[in-house]
Order: sequence, then C-alpha cells, then structure tokens
Amino acid sequence: MQELEELLKKYQDNLVNTNLEMEEFLTTFPELDVNSDILSQLDNDKLKKIEFLIPKLNLERQEREMIPMAFDYYYKNQGLNLNDLIIQDTNLENFVNLIKNLYLRLMKYKKNKVIEYKKIIDKDTLIIENITNAKKLLDSTDEVEMKTLISYLKELPISRDTILELTRKSLERNLVIYNQNTNLEVVEDTKIIPEDIVVPDDFDYQNAISVYLRKIDYFLQNLERDGNYQAEKYASQAKVVNLKDRLLSIKEDYDFCLENPDYFKEDIKNVQKEIKVLLAEIDMEIDSYETSFKEDENIESDKGRDLIFLSSTMKDMNEFKKGICSQIISKNLYKRLHNLKNDEVVYGMPVTMIKTTYPINQLNAPRSTGGTPRIFYQIIDNKAIVLLLGIEGRDDISIFKQNLESRIKNNEYLNLIESFRLSHDKPTEISPYDKQMTNQEYLEFLLQNYKTRESDFFERFHSECYNPASIVR
Repeated sequence: MQELEELLKKYQDNLVNTNLEMEEFLTTFPELDVNSDILSQLDNDKLKKIEFLIPKLNLERQEREMIPMAFDYYYKNQGLNLNDLIIQDTNLENFVNLIKNLYLRLMKYKKNKVIEYKKIIDKDTLIIENITNAKKLLDSTDEVEMKTLISYLKELPISRDTILELTRKSLERNLVIYNQNTNLEVVEDTKIIPEDIVVPDDFDYQNAISVYLRKIDYFLQNLERDGNYQAEKYASQAKVVNLKDRLLSIKEDYDFCLENPDYFKEDIKNVQKEIKVLLAEIDMEIDSYETSFKEDENIESDKGRDLIFLSSTMKDMNEFKKGICSQIISKNLYKRLHNLKNDEVVYGMPVTMIKTTYPINQLNAPRSTGGTPRIFYQIIDNKAIVLLLGIEGRDDISIFKQNLESRIKNNEYLNLIESFRLSHDKPTEISPYDKQMTNQEYLEFLLQNYKTRESDFFERFHSECYNPASIVR
C-alpha cells in the first residue's frame, strides 16, 4: 500500500504541475490577429515573446537568416509610426509578411503543445483514478473482486512484485470472508501433527519443499489463465496462497534447525512430520480443484516433449486396464502423463533411494479409492524416459525400488542412455550398435522408434484403460 500512496502523491503533483505549465504557456503566448493590421498590434513585449518561441519552429536555414535583419529593422524604427510612412519600403513589407508567416506557424505549434499537455493530463488523471479505485478495493472490508482489482493494477506503473503482493493480500482476505460465510475455520499456522505419520529416512525434505513451491507457482499461473471465474476458483487460489506462505514459514524453521542438527534433533523430526502433512494438504487442494473444474485433455503425439516408453513400461499398462482398477485411477494417470508431456515445468519429486547419472523423479496423481497412480521418469534433452508406471498401496515402496533397480540395469535402458551419451560426446563417430550409422544418426533412429511406440501406448491406453473422448459430459 505504501508504494500506491507514493505513486498517488507523485501523479497528483505531476497533474498540478502540468496544469500550471499549460496555464503559464497559454498566458504568456503572444496574441495577434493576422487578419488585422499587424503593426498596430505589435510592441516590444510581443515581439520578444515571438522571438523567444522561434527556436521551437525548426525553421530552414534561409528563413532563420532573414529574421535578424527584419527584427533589427523594427527595433531601429520603433520610435516611428510605420503606418504613417508615405512610401511603404520593401523592408517594412518583408517584416510584416515575416511576422504573419511566423505567427501562423506559432499557432500550429501552440495547438500541438496544448494537445501534448492534455495527453499528459489525461494519462495522469487516468492513473490517479486507477490508484484511487484500487485503494478503495484494498481498503474495503468487503470481498475483493479480483478481476476488477487486477484490471486497475495492471494499468499502473508499479512492479510485478507489488502487484503479486497486493493480489496475495486480497486473496487472503477473501479466504477469511469465504470461510466466515461458509462457517469454516481459517487454517492456522500451527497444526496438530498426527503421531502415525511415517517419515522415510531417504526423503529429501529440502528438495521436496523446492518442488512443491514450484508446483504451487505453476498451479497459480495456470489458475490465472483459467477461464473459470466462479467463487471456487478464487477460494482455491486463496487457500493455495495461504499454503505457500505456511510452506515458506516451515522452510525457514527447517533451515534453522539444520544449522545445528544435533541440538535440534527432536525438533527436526517434528518439523519433518509437519512438512509431510503440509505437502499432503497442497496435493489435496490442487488435485481437488483440477479434478473438479479442469476438463480432460487429449495428448497429441505431435505436440509437447516426447515420452520414451521402455518395453517393460508398456507392460505396466496392464495394471490400469478396465476391470482391473477403477476408471478414476486410469483417468488420473492419464492426466499426469499429459502433464509430463506438455508442461514446461514438471513438479516431480526426486527419487533419492536410487542414484543414477540422470535424476529419477516421480509424479503422483491425485489420491483416489484403490490407490495413488505413480509415474517414475527421467528428463534427458527435454525427452522423458518413462521408467515405471504403478499404483501406490500400503506396502509398495520396496516394490517400486526393486522394479526401478531392475529397469535401470536392463540392456534396453543401458543402450538408450549410452546412445544419448555418445551422441553428445562423439556425434560423428561410428555407432557401436550399428556400423552403418554415426552415433547421432543411431540416436535419431532410436528416438523415432520410441515415438512410434509412444503412439502405440496411447492407442492401447485409450482402448484398454481410459479414453477421455469417450466420456460424455
């Protein structure tokens, strides 16, 4: 709000100063009627004012050279009544014609100058109105209409950070009002941590926090582009902003504890449990909104990053077939595959239980009855190798680890990774896998085959597991 106050004061002062400048310009501008006798209207004061304005006219060199002689003639003969001369000499005629010509051009300059002043005045007035309107919304105790507020703020010369901060505070206030109207309690920063939460030893909490902050930012960016302007959108937006603030606060606590881990040993465990609870809340809120209000999207094979399905991954599809698992699980897996293919930012969690050259990440689909779909993948050159598709149950962590270890030791995977490496390091050398091709050519050949397999995967998935086009809304 302080930046808005300072901005309002600045543009109010600008408006006053511009109006004063325009008034002074109009007051000091010399007045002549070129259709009447010029000589009888002229005096030294008017001529000095005309002479002062001449540099504004951008005259040609020949015109500029005529002016000193003509003005000198007038000053030398100003004691005489030039209209009483019996013979009107050429110098007098030249002077009168010069003054008429200059004044007509000065009138045009005056008109353009006034237009410039009015443009500045209109611009400053509009900015002042937008600031005033934005302040009224921000100072009000009622729910803020976010679309209206943003329409005012985006017209102001303020930083993006200021717009985000003002929007965030308004969303938080809307959340309080929303919860009051629906008899819900506002989520507090301090939460009761369930005793039965299991904290895996290899879970990277700092990495998880970074990933979930990206996940929140990505969700909020998509929400801004979302054409849904129902109350649910703003309620979800406000809740997620609140969750982000809590996550940032927990991050500070965790970083502080890690500075002296021996002393804060017990505190670290509690903070870790709190992090797990909060990450689950974030997943639940984002997944709940996306499941309820976002339309299903088809994956088009010619768009987005390529998905590389290993032969073993193709067999994972069997777990998601109709009749084996619920449609909601297959649908949620499909949505996350779409995210992996098309989103610039993939907010997958790092898998720390297995070390590889290229980090393994996992995407969790929204929770549903019967299990949570998981995707394990690696990103190489903006291509995603899909290592494993599965459904998380109560005891699946060790199963996932075992399957992942076997797949990264599989010849198909090892050959693919080596082909990427050789293509980077020795692109023009003969491939050890095909003597008729260079390393670069062989990788391109492999990737083309995997692209065909990607199409095969989705054709089978649509027919055997889940096809959004068949769902009647």
